[in-house]
Amino acid sequence: MLYKYYAYKLDKQVIAGTIDAGSEQSAEEALYQSGYKYVLDLQALPPRPKLHQLIPSLFGVKNSDIIEFARQLAAFLESGSSLRTSLDLLREQNPKAAVKALLSDIISKLEQGSSFSHAIRAHPQIFPHSFLEVIESCEKTGELEKGLLQIAGYLEHRAAVMEKIRRAVAYPLFVVCLAIGVCVLMVTSVMPSIVRLLDSFQASLPPVTQLVLAVFNFITYFKYHILAGIAGSVILLFTIYKLPGGRVLFDRAALSTPVLGNIIITHNLGLFCRTAAMLLKSGLPLPNIMEVAVRSASGNRIVNQSLQKLKERLMQGEGLAVPVSQDKLFPSMMVKMIAVGEQTGTLEESLENLANYYQEYTRKRISTLVALIEPALTILIGIAIAILMISMIIPIYKIMGSA
Repeated sequence: MLYKYYAYKLDKQVIAGTIDAGSEQSAEEALYQSGYKYVLDLQALPPRPKLHQLIPSLFGVKNSDIIEFARQLAAFLESGSSLRTSLDLLREQNPKAAVKALLSDIISKLEQGSSFSHAIRAHPQIFPHSFLEVIESCEKTGELEKGLLQIAGYLEHRAAVMEKIRRAVAYPLFVVCLAIGVCVLMVTSVMPSIVRLLDSFQASLPPVTQLVLAVFNFITYFKYHILAGIAGSVILLFTIYKLPGGRVLFDRAALSTPVLGNIIITHNLGLFCRTAAMLLKSGLPLPNIMEVAVRSASGNRIVNQSLQKLKERLMQGEGLAVPVSQDKLFPSMMVKMIAVGEQTGTLEESLENLANYYQEYTRKRISTLVALIEPALTILIGIAIAILMISMIIPIYKIMGSA
C-alpha cells in the first residue's frame, strides 16, 4: 500500500513524499531507518484504479473467462492437484489482470480459512447465482470438479444461445444505422448545395422536390425543437420505466406484441428450464433450485411473477405439474412434459428437453422475424433514397435543358 508522509531530518527540514509499505507501522520504521527523526503525518493513499476497474465491460472478468476458469480448475482437480495449488497455477498462467486480481482475492480468503464457495460468494457481480449454488452443493459432497464441469457446460450453452440471437439482430441494426447515416449526410451536406443552386436559377420545382424541400426546411428550422422533443420523450419513458409499476407496464406491453411476445415467453422459459435441469443434476433440493431458476428468467416481470407463484405453490407441496397447468402463461407442451417427468421420476430429463426445444424455437423465431424485416427495411430504405435522388435530379435536368 502507498502512504503519503511529512517528516523531517536532523536539520529540521520538512520533507514530503510517498512510500510503499505493507502497513502503517512498516512505513514508519522504514522512514526512521532512512534517517528521518520525526514523522509528522502519515496517510494511506487510496489505490489507483486499474484499467479493468475503470472499464469493466472491456477489461473486466467476462463470461468466457469464468467458463475457462471452471474448466481449467476442474482439469487440475481431476489430475490430483489440491485446490490451493490449482488456483496458484491458474493465477500464474492467466495473462488478464482482472482475472489475476480475482484469483488473488479467492486465494487470500482461502488462506484466512474460508471455503471455496464462500470465497467466490464475495464476487456476485462476476459469478452468477447458479454458479454459487452448484459449487456450494458439490463442495459438500466432495465432487467439486463435477460441479465445475456442469456449470461450465451450462454457461457455454447459454452463451451460445445469446450469441446466435445477437448475430440474428446485428444485420438489421447495421442496415438501419447505415440508412440513417446516409439520410443525415444528404440532408446536412448535399441538400444545402442543391437548394442554393435551385434558388439561384429560380426554377419551377416539381411537387416531389417541393415536398422534400419542405421537410428539409422544417428539420433545419426546428432541429433544436425536434432534438428537445426526442430527448424529452426518452427521459419521460425512462422515468416511467423506473417507477414501481412502470417496468411491469412495459413488460406487459412487450408480451402483448405479436410475435415478439411469444419470443420473450419462450426465451425466459428456456432459461428457467435449463437452469432447473442443471441444478437438479448437481443434487440441489427443489426449493433451492426454484429460487435460482426463477432468478435466471428475470428478463420480464410478468413471466417472473408467474414463476414466483409457481415457486410459492411448490413450497406448499403442490409439486410442479398442478400449478403449471393452472397458469395460462405456460404452454401446454411444458405442462405435459413436467407432468410426465414428475410421474416417471425423470423431471431432470424433461426440463432439459424443454430447454433445448424452447431455446432452439426462440432462435428460429428470431431468425424468421429478421428474415422478414430485412427485405422490408431494404425496400423502405431504397424508396426513401430514391425519392431524395429523384427530387434533386429532375429539377437539375430541367435547368440544364433550359440553359
